[in-house]
Amino acid sequence: AHDALTGVLNRRGFADAAARALAQARRADAQVSLIAIDLDHFKRLNDTQGHARGDLLLTLLGQALSARRRSDVVARLGGDEFVVLLPSTSATQAQHALAEHRRAVHAVWQAHGLDASFSAGVVTFPAQDTTLEQLLGAADAQLYRQKRARRGPSTDHTPRPLLAHG
Repeated sequence: AHDALTGVLNRRGFADAAARALAQARRADAQVSLIAIDLDHFKRLNDTQGHARGDLLLTLLGQALSARRRSDVVARLGGDEFVVLLPSTSATQAQHALAEHRRAVHAVWQAHGLDASFSAGVVTFPAQDTTLEQLLGAADAQLYRQKRARRGPSTDHTPRPLLAHG
């Protein structure tokens, strides 16, 4: 199942594809990494530049994230929250992937006159004995540590499970 706006997987599609990717990584006894992405100040951008610009920002983000590697599982979980599951990917490789994603996303946003940024959390675990929920929870916690560090202590955000419906 795909997200109608961005064309990447939606929450349900991600759960199915990620389960298959995790099972394959377990069989290969490989590491698996996950990048959680959340746009910075997305509501303000929508309010000041309009929802059409916000939709373009999200669509371009989804396209840029999907362009890197076919084995990656890219999804929009809702709103401005995206995830990229990187099967058979070490922590160092995941950090490199995030850097590549940042460059590609910002280049395409700039080409369309969009000034935006995103925060990201990156985690890596052995695929054995690791669940998708553990990966998502750890990446989400990492993402919001980054957001708090960038915004200062006034940000009050309680991390919520990325796969929770709501």
